[in-house]
Amino acid sequence: MWGPVLDLHGWITQQIDAAEQHALDHQRDPSDALRWCKAHRKILTTHAPAGGGGSDAYACEGCGYNGADYCPELNVEHVNDCPTLLALAEGYGLTKEQRAALDRPEPERPAPTGPSLIPAALAEAMYGHLLATVVGVQPVPSPRQRALEILGPELKKISGYLPSPSSE
Repeated sequence: MWGPVLDLHGWITQQIDAAEQHALDHQRDPSDALRWCKAHRKILTTHAPAGGGGSDAYACEGCGYNGADYCPELNVEHVNDCPTLLALAEGYGLTKEQRAALDRPEPERPAPTGPSLIPAALAEAMYGHLLATVVGVQPVPSPRQRALEILGPELKKISGYLPSPSSE
């Protein structure tokens, strides 16, 4: 059964619903199958998305998500990565293709609310440095910067010339 795009938690819920319905429709005594479905729903309750706002909204509540010092490898930032849910989904036949197609909602990042705390000139310099070091691209200098690069040595020969702070 593969319907609309869901996250891992929703996909397993859909599979449990189908298993329950199948047990009720096709078995003389569905109590064993229904007991398994009930147990799986308890796992889903424990390993649900944390919800709420913020960056932890899709973290696994059962695995922990708040940087616990005692066992950080168990922190799962998204329910689609929860090892318990992945094991449960394997029992319901989740394929690699289906896992790749699962929805992976991410929390919305808040929009900036005011002006930057970094002055524009510093931000521009940092951006240029970032381009040069990480991407390997030199930013195109402004006409003023280019003129000062060319004329700078000659201007310094003129007595009384003091370069402005923005020209350095």
